[in-house]
Amino acid sequence: MEIRIISFPQYFSNEGIIINNILANYPIKLHLRKPQSSRDEYMKFIHSINEKYWEKLVIHNYHEDFNNITSLKNFHFNTYSRNKANKFEGAIKSTSCHSFTEILSCQSDFNTMFISPIFDSISKIDYKSNFESKEIVEFIDKNPLSKIVALGGITAENMKLVQLWGFKAIAVLGYIWNIETIKNTNLIFERIDKLFEV
Repeated sequence: MEIRIISFPQYFSNEGIIINNILANYPIKLHLRKPQSSRDEYMKFIHSINEKYWEKLVIHNYHEDFNNITSLKNFHFNTYSRNKANKFEGAIKSTSCHSFTEILSCQSDFNTMFISPIFDSISKIDYKSNFESKEIVEFIDKNPLSKIVALGGITAENMKLVQLWGFKAIAVLGYIWNIETIKNTNLIFERIDKLFEV
């Protein structure tokens, strides 16, 4: 099972150090999503991460500023930024989808599609899942070549179910990052370890 981690939406103390440790110790891709960030803050954040790990980063903000940096090859586009994706020839591109119909419309232009929320979101209050187990299994069975990443409410406790549904990749945010874990960073690594034990 491929595991991806999406960054905490806000910056916090020692975040760069923690991310460097994660990238040094786990075979993951880390999505740098900072929706309220300024360009300068985002650039500074990326440079707080050791360049030897940049190939494991996925850029969510200010895509054009990083298009010509060869060690940054992964770019994520949300619904509103998808129209920029065709400018990134040779890049590995992912996008966010919220229905199976949307996945089918995107799969020719993107290497990977995220589908969410598979379960009720942990990080977004009242963001509920609208997916039924049966429809998930049927879609994955009919579209085995689509690279789909499950997102939304995933924890070590329900990850086995996600595998049984047929997903080959997951992304986590709220399970790893919250007010409790960023104050006690040992919890971050304990939770990542639990995901890899499933």
